[in-house]
Amino acid sequence: MNKEMDQSLIQKMLEIDKDQNKIYLDTNLIFAEFKEFSDIIECKICTGIVINPVCCQACDNIFCKTCINDWILRSNGICPNRCNFKEFEIRRTTINLLNKIKIYCINKDKGCKEEIYYENYTKHMKNCEHTIYYCVACKMKDQINIMKSHISNCPKMFINCESV
Repeated sequence: MNKEMDQSLIQKMLEIDKDQNKIYLDTNLIFAEFKEFSDIIECKICTGIVINPVCCQACDNIFCKTCINDWILRSNGICPNRCNFKEFEIRRTTINLLNKIKIYCINKDKGCKEEIYYENYTKHMKNCEHTIYYCVACKMKDQINIMKSHISNCPKMFINCESV
């Protein structure tokens, strides 16, 4: 196997750790100067920073899309505030506010020092060198720089491959 594997091939052989992929952004990740906005951008279900935010037209609260969809399925369309949930487009001012908030990377405790604007968070997570990946062949878990080396030497990677 060629030690200098194509980047796209490496990406196909790696997956983000499934447990880490369930993103929950704790409001403690917000920079101190933005803490006063935490109740505005907090999902009223998971109490984290909203991910893919949606709004309830009746009560004007915002929720993570995943959180509210799960809630609605379990509660027959009733919002956590006991109104009939009807998804409503979030106000532009709320989105602008959310996008300007600076937060720390969820991998801060693993060594990531990045300070990220909310609007760039997803992009950062796709490129963060501290994100945990796993090998699709042997399920070893580690950071991307270690996993790239592992992939080229994994003894289980090509076990089921047939030579042409």
